[in-house]
Amino acid sequence: MKRIILILAAGVAVVVAAVLALPHLIDWNEYKGVLAAEARALTGRQLTIGGDLRLAVLPAPALVARDVRLANVEGAKSPHMVRLKALRVHIAWLPMLVGRVHVETIRLVEPEIHLEVLPDGRRNWHLDADPAAVDRAAAGALGPALRLNAFAIENGVVVYRDARRGAVGRVVGVNADIAAASLSGPFESAGRLVAYGLPMTFEMAVGRIIHGRTVPLNARLTTGAGTVAVDVAGTATGLDDTPKFKGRIAARGQSLAALAQAAAGVRSLPGFLDQDFELDGSLVAAAGGIEIGEGALRLGKTRADGTASVRPGTPPAVTVAVTVPRVDLDRWLDLGAAATDDGTSAAPPGERTSAASIALEPRPKTPEGEIPVLALPEHVGVALTALVDAVDYRGRTVGPVRLSADLAGGEITVSQLTARLPGATDIAVFGFVTAADDGPRFDGEAEARAGDLRPMVRWLGGTMPAIPADRLRRLVLRADLAATPTGMRASGIEAQIDESRLSGGVGVTFGTRPAVDLSMAVDRLDVDTYLAASMPAPAGPPPSPSSLLAPLAAFDATVDARVGELVYRATPMKDVVFKGGVANGTLSVDDLSVARFAGASARVTGAVRHLDGVLELSDVRLRLETDAPERLLRLAGVAPPGGLGPTRVEGRLDGTLVTPALDLTVQTAGGSLVAEAGARLLPPGIEGRVMIRHDDLGRLLAAVDAPYRPAGPTGPVQAAARIESDLASVSLKDLRAKVGPTPVEGEVSVALGGARPAVAAALRVGDVAVERFLPASGGAREAAGGRLAGLRAFDATVDMGAAAVSYRGYRVEDASVTAHLRDGVLDIQDLEGRLFGGTMGGHGTLDATGETSHAEATVTLRRGDLGRAIEAVTGRPSAAAGEVGADLRLSAEGAGFADLAAAAAGDGKLFLHVPIQENGGDTWTRQVVPFKIDGPLNAPAITLATGALPDGKLAVPGLGAMRPKVRRNAAPGGFLE
Repeated sequence: MKRIILILAAGVAVVVAAVLALPHLIDWNEYKGVLAAEARALTGRQLTIGGDLRLAVLPAPALVARDVRLANVEGAKSPHMVRLKALRVHIAWLPMLVGRVHVETIRLVEPEIHLEVLPDGRRNWHLDADPAAVDRAAAGALGPALRLNAFAIENGVVVYRDARRGAVGRVVGVNADIAAASLSGPFESAGRLVAYGLPMTFEMAVGRIIHGRTVPLNARLTTGAGTVAVDVAGTATGLDDTPKFKGRIAARGQSLAALAQAAAGVRSLPGFLDQDFELDGSLVAAAGGIEIGEGALRLGKTRADGTASVRPGTPPAVTVAVTVPRVDLDRWLDLGAAATDDGTSAAPPGERTSAASIALEPRPKTPEGEIPVLALPEHVGVALTALVDAVDYRGRTVGPVRLSADLAGGEITVSQLTARLPGATDIAVFGFVTAADDGPRFDGEAEARAGDLRPMVRWLGGTMPAIPADRLRRLVLRADLAATPTGMRASGIEAQIDESRLSGGVGVTFGTRPAVDLSMAVDRLDVDTYLAASMPAPAGPPPSPSSLLAPLAAFDATVDARVGELVYRATPMKDVVFKGGVANGTLSVDDLSVARFAGASARVTGAVRHLDGVLELSDVRLRLETDAPERLLRLAGVAPPGGLGPTRVEGRLDGTLVTPALDLTVQTAGGSLVAEAGARLLPPGIEGRVMIRHDDLGRLLAAVDAPYRPAGPTGPVQAAARIESDLASVSLKDLRAKVGPTPVEGEVSVALGGARPAVAAALRVGDVAVERFLPASGGAREAAGGRLAGLRAFDATVDMGAAAVSYRGYRVEDASVTAHLRDGVLDIQDLEGRLFGGTMGGHGTLDATGETSHAEATVTLRRGDLGRAIEAVTGRPSAAAGEVGADLRLSAEGAGFADLAAAAAGDGKLFLHVPIQENGGDTWTRQVVPFKIDGPLNAPAITLATGALPDGKLAVPGLGAMRPKVRRNAAPGGFLE
């Protein structure tokens, strides 16, 4: 027995040794040709095994082939369709002892698979197999006895190319373990993948293939971003003839925004996408296409119904139809912006796990706020129809909204986008969407019609101005549109609003600093028709220029706007133009002009800087020209004078709005006004110089329709002064003037803080010829029915001195007067001067407080030269000797200056100190002669009461020359020559 056991053991050892040694004694590389021939028969491609081919026995039988390559189709980008670093086939021991092949694992080590669509449409995965070889392999002896437990891939790479579309996709780090009960199923697989940086997990179960034609299929794909899950369940039939899948598809997630952020790398999305979503529908997939029917989509509380289908062809066709009963846009906008989830990360591409792992090359990140570039597929056709029955927006329901669009040849055609809005407003958009370097681009046209713009304006949040009820009633609009993610433009605009027609274009560039480009022309705009009969007074103080211009600092703009005719206050304005723009907080006015309005033309140019801070004026120039300034003044609500004639105004402003500098030149009424001044805003005021020139003062006063007109020619007038002004006063200092030959110096100020203006003047003049400045006959046009009411409009203090004042031979030298006007009462004080070589004084009052004015005056003369006095009265030289003096009292009542002068009356005494011939010699005598004066003052009647003298005679040698000028009263009631 022992011997038998030793023999059996030795036999077993020999067999085992033979089994272990036999694989090493056989050169398996000789079978490469056999395997290559069989592979060519099955695939039509060349199989190359570049490394060794060997069979290992321990610990389990395994066939190992290294550097395995399957050739690609001719013309492909890569020379190999499949390339393996190694192929390992592990077979179980025990099943082999009973004649069965139990493949425990087929392991592909670092496979590289290239799938490619060639320019001619060929697909490299379509194999040219020998049918006999396929039948032989299918009916081989090992067929029923062959069993496959698992299939594994280690660190694989899949590259997909489509030469017709120029698309390239790459899948790296593929690791998968697939379990199979047999070659006919069932199969199970589970694992993870990362696509475009989006981590996913999947589970798949494939049932046993029934009769080689039918198999049940269930699959689930989930992702952590938004907790999205997609389930597909159904049955695949006709596997041996015409495969077809029929079942259902369901998808759900917590946030559509989170899914889009993770998949597309978009960091800024609207908040309404940050809602849970759900999709459910029937799914039918076959060689003839894919259909999703009875589809229901939910985003938050918004639901939609629709269908979708995909049909193969050249190109494949996709059709989608969606109907949405209602969209609450107000609620969507209240959701704000979607939160950004930066917590997702992809596993390293080569990391091995217990299940499958797929990592796609990540898409390049786009800067925050940028829109990813759209790539429209060129070899697929898509037809989309969508209907939204109602949209809730700004508290109102509008709609319906319809969209019909088609994608073909890499271009989207929007054949219909229509909406019904408030005010019986219909809008329609047509056009095309194409892919450009900077993103999608839309080119098309838009049309709009509105029966009443008022509801539309209110719906959009605007406030309707107080305009007549028949305005803003009608709108007809069409325009060509072009839009990209960076901006949009409407060109070829043709519109009619009420009776006005508009044309032009407008463009907007988006970004952190938007830019607007506007070019617009209006044929006619009647502003009067838009002004309400009674405009409510604005509440509160008027807005400041800074507050009005500050919003312009937020964007850039170029504007070219023209109005052919603009009507305001029944005055047509022809060719109104504005050309300019806003850039970096500066408003530039290249041309703000009116070619003709109220007989005038005007133009403004310049710039306003620092719109978001302290405004600064830069070279702001104004020019205004008119042949009829009266019409322009009436348009401004100012009662014009009657004879200004051609007028030209030119001005320039520089400096901040707080302290601007002004240069102004006004040429009007045959003269000119030049002002050079600097102003301040806080506290308000102005300081500078002003100059006036004119050829004739009389013509200037007539041109401005002044109530005073001089009787004689005054000659040219010119004046220059330093002006200082604030809210409380206006002052003219360092006044230097010349009226004809008469110089004037001094200063004038007007205080504005009291109940009425208060004028203070201190003037010194040269020789004054009174005849030139007396009111012309009929030239004194007095206020309010000829009354002196104007004296009640202001108060005044005047201190005036003159080198000489002359009138018809009378000459007062070193004249001075001080006068005060208070509450309508003029008080003349300190009237002084030298007359006829003597001294003159006086005072008086003028009370203009009532309907009838009353004047009183007292004048005195002392130690005047009698001869000079006679010469002044008669106009002829006189040899009379002696002195003359006088006391004169005058009073008058009347409505105006002319009435007072005509009604003046008074009396006085004439003091004479003269020599007379007595006893053969000269004897000096003093005589007092009472007299009376009756107006008018320019030609008074003087009565001398000579009856009070001895013998009733006025014994003054040489006084007879005055007889034509005076009357002598010898006794009461009697008059003598």
